[in-house]
Amino acid sequence: MTQFDNTPLTAQDIQAIEQRAHAMRSAAMGNMLRALVERIGGAVHKITALVHRPRHA
Repeated sequence: MTQFDNTPLTAQDIQAIEQRAHAMRSAAMGNMLRALVERIGGAVHKITALVHRPRHA
């Protein structure tokens, strides 16, 4: 068997591939949303830190 041999896929194989792709997309979307929330939280923290700093002469 070489890398160019085509093996026919069954309906079960295709469904397994689709389920795995769906799970990978879900994980990627979760990671992106988590990172976005962390960045927004960091920005809010920086802004509040600027406002609450004591002002010296």
